[in-house]
Amino acid sequence: MTPTDRRAFPRYEAPPTWAARYLEQRSSDVGWRDCRVLDISRGGAALEIAPQDSVEGVVSLELYAFGDTPRNIAIDGEVRHSTQLPSGATKVGLEFVGISAPEEQLLALLLNLVEV
Repeated sequence: MTPTDRRAFPRYEAPPTWAARYLEQRSSDVGWRDCRVLDISRGGAALEIAPQDSVEGVVSLELYAFGDTPRNIAIDGEVRHSTQLPSGATKVGLEFVGISAPEEQLLALLLNLVEV
């Protein structure tokens, strides 16, 4: 790996048709909030969240990549960084944690679909 490429896994741009939502585990009383997946890899994802939202710690991410069917994939991720975007929204970097074997297989399938 070069100094400019620190990622363990290649990232893929998420299709705009994917819907997603997240739940901050430390404050679940706030409830689920919608977000947009900007990019995704085997190790994590970048999310765009609403300007008024902030998030830290571990979050649960539900991804609906196959339309409106109930929860296609759910993965926990730890917030590694956040940055305000020019639009005012916030970009949040997640590192996936505690992925089960079935979640890993489904994630691999999703990545194969967007890899093209």
